[in-house]
Amino acid sequence: MNLYSIILVCVFGSFHFSMGENCPTEGIAYLPHSKCSHFYICLNGESAEMVCPFSLYYNPETTQCDFPEIVSGCSGGTRPPITSTEIPTTTTELPPGTLTECGQSIFADNGTIQYKLNENYDAGELCVFMIQFESGFLNTTFTLENHGFGDLDSEAIAVYKCDGELGLPTRLGSHTQKANLTGASGAIVIFRTTSSSGTGFKLSFKRNAIQSPEMRPGSYVVFNNETYSPLNIPLSNDTHAFVQNHLVFTSDSKIISEPDTFLKLSVTGFGNAGDETSSILMVYSFETGLKFERNIQWPSDDGKVFEFKTRGLFILVHLQFETLPIETGMVTWEKVSTQKAFL
Repeated sequence: MNLYSIILVCVFGSFHFSMGENCPTEGIAYLPHSKCSHFYICLNGESAEMVCPFSLYYNPETTQCDFPEIVSGCSGGTRPPITSTEIPTTTTELPPGTLTECGQSIFADNGTIQYKLNENYDAGELCVFMIQFESGFLNTTFTLENHGFGDLDSEAIAVYKCDGELGLPTRLGSHTQKANLTGASGAIVIFRTTSSSGTGFKLSFKRNAIQSPEMRPGSYVVFNNETYSPLNIPLSNDTHAFVQNHLVFTSDSKIISEPDTFLKLSVTGFGNAGDETSSILMVYSFETGLKFERNIQWPSDDGKVFEFKTRGLFILVHLQFETLPIETGMVTWEKVSTQKAFL
């Protein structure tokens, strides 16, 4: 039986949070919804509504999307309210399997990204979409079905394969419309524009084959502002001995164009490390292309402070190996000017 864990992934939703009175003030939590197929994800006191795939029900006992017959307390697709306080809901419902806004994540083998299709995009956009495959490591094809890219943005899309690290991308646009990924656990799609002389796109992805059914628990999350900085890493619900997280940090999904200004990332204070290296954090930056910054390992880098800067975005790939307790640390990010960057 395949269970669809939502402890660590976002299912058919984006991180558009509103204040949730039932949410804990710190960390990540998952709460049931009156509709059995829905649930809430809470981050530092704010909530967003999510939907389980394929008519599955959210199971509060396991914090997973599960088969309806296994989930107790649901009758006719609804459950009685847990408390008298209604958690605010998001106002936008997305078609199943379709991403339309920067920063959205999905847990699926097949789906579509449709962003500003037949609408003008802006110069300096830096829009990220995150995909975690639900069936394990897949062979998958991305197809650019439609676009209106201008001449200066002829290869505006970069597709990165997730398999424990990030490598060379496949660029999609006027010259190439297909990207084939082999043995991927997920993908990161980046849309970057130089001009405002074009329109958006429709990009689909489809599973061709399951290379391995192994699932690697982990979060695929985009942070488009500083609201949730600082962030403890691993996330509070990373209780598995093996965890693979993909975290992206941007400045409002845009390239920073102001002079002497950039996005600053700091990684500090990891602890609880044992005698052997049991965790690694790979730090990448992206402006016009992907740049590997460095690996941060435990325990050799325990207690050190690492700072990075970019006008684009950062990608952090965090691997926790089969060792407990899990190391803990902190990541902070902010848009800063040169004058205050490293005071």
